[in-house]
Amino acid sequence: MHISDPDMKAEIVFEVERPGTMHGWSMWFDTLLDDETGFSNHPAKPEITYGNALFPLEEPIALLASDSVQLNIRADLLDDDYVFSWSTHAFTTDAGDQIWSYKHERSQN
Repeated sequence: MHISDPDMKAEIVFEVERPGTMHGWSMWFDTLLDDETGFSNHPAKPEITYGNALFPLEEPIALLASDSVQLNIRADLLDDDYVFSWSTHAFTTDAGDQIWSYKHERSQN
C-alpha cells in the first residue's frame, strides 16, 4: 500500500444538546478489520498501544443548549512526528454570532 498524503484535516460542527462547560476535545477511534476483528482506544475501554487524545482549550467556555461549536483540526507529518493544530469556534443559537474562538498547535511528543 502507498500513502500519497499522510496529512489529515477536518471540519466538524456540533450543536450543543444541554448547557455546560467545555474544556476541550477528546478523540479516539474504533476500527473493524473484518466481521470478527477490531479494536478501539475509546476512553472507557482497556488501554491499548494507541492512546486517545485530548485537545484542550486555552480556557473553559460556557455553552447553552442549541449553541454550535466548530472544530477545525489538522495533523501534518513533519520528519517522523505529527504536528497537530486545531481551532474551536462557538456560535450563539439566535443570531449565529461568534461568541468564542481559540487556535492551538502542538507536536505529538
